[in-house]
Amino acid sequence: MTNRLAVKVHGDFYGYIEGDTFVKEVYGSRHKLRAPEAWAFDKESFDKLIRPSCTHIVVIDKEVGRRYLCDMATFVKNRGEIDRGHGKQYFLVMKHWIMS
Repeated sequence: MTNRLAVKVHGDFYGYIEGDTFVKEVYGSRHKLRAPEAWAFDKESFDKLIRPSCTHIVVIDKEVGRRYLCDMATFVKNRGEIDRGHGKQYFLVMKHWIMS
C-alpha cells in the first residue's frame, strides 16, 4: 500500500499526492473550466506543496471515468493564471493533457 498525502485548500480536501503524482478527483460538469476549456488548480497549494513534490498531475473525471495526465514541466511551461472568485488558480488548457 502506498502512502497518500492529503492536500487541502481552505481546510477542505482538494486532492492527494501519491508518490510523485498529484491526483485530483473531480466532476467535470462542475469543475472543468469552460472558457478556456481547462483544468485549474489552487495557486497557493500548487506552489507550496504540489510543484515541489510532484513530477506529474492526474485529473480523474468521476462522471465519465476519464483520466487526464500531464507532466509538471509541461504544466509549468504552458499554464495560465485566473481568479474567478475562488482565489488565484493556475489552469492548463485541454490540448496539453493526455487522456485515457
